[in-house]
Amino acid sequence: MWELDPEAEFLSAFMNIVRCHRSPNNGNKLKALFAFKMEVGKRYAEFLDMGQKDAHEFLTSFLDHIRSLCPVITGLPGMADIYVCPIQKHLMFKMKSTRACMECGQRSMNEEVFNNLSLNLVPQESVKEMLDNYLLSWNAIVSVVAQTTTQCYSFDTLPRILILHVKHFCFTPLFTPKKLLNPINISRELIISSTQDFSCCVRDVGATFSNYKFTGSPWRCQQEIKCHAVL
Repeated sequence: MWELDPEAEFLSAFMNIVRCHRSPNNGNKLKALFAFKMEVGKRYAEFLDMGQKDAHEFLTSFLDHIRSLCPVITGLPGMADIYVCPIQKHLMFKMKSTRACMECGQRSMNEEVFNNLSLNLVPQESVKEMLDNYLLSWNAIVSVVAQTTTQCYSFDTLPRILILHVKHFCFTPLFTPKKLLNPINISRELIISSTQDFSCCVRDVGATFSNYKFTGSPWRCQQEIKCHAVL
């Protein structure tokens, strides 16, 4: 029954890329990539043509679509107890947004779900500093609208795979995009904490998959997890 579903072609095209990963045949790899791109283009029209596209938008579109297939797949006979959405299992994490009144101290909290974070590139700053700026970035934005209110983010849960997208552009005072050519300062370790009594140490952060350890309270064992920084 699944083979008759139009979404089967989408997943099949993606799995063809996985199967071609270690193949020495570059022709087959190119063919598999093109077929997958066309399948994504059928669902997101901006990727149909052969023009240059934003890789981060392509990635997020792909991840969102895979996540949207969860009710389709689990609705098939016998799949509800077997299928686990890989996006929810490995990439999804929750962040807590805290807004505080500077006059009375009253706070309101809201929980949001993410599968990646986009960081602004700041010259001479490390990935840790850029991440810290992201977590506190709402302070300046909200203070422009309401001088007595501040807002910040914090990790509520941590994913098995954390995707960090560093934006290599900014906007000029005339709101035109400007490409940034500054190098990125990537440290060998990155400490991330969450509100659920967990912290993790990201080791060998880079543009490829790197190992890091996820460490909780003393009675919790360490788990080997991955970090992927998209630079």
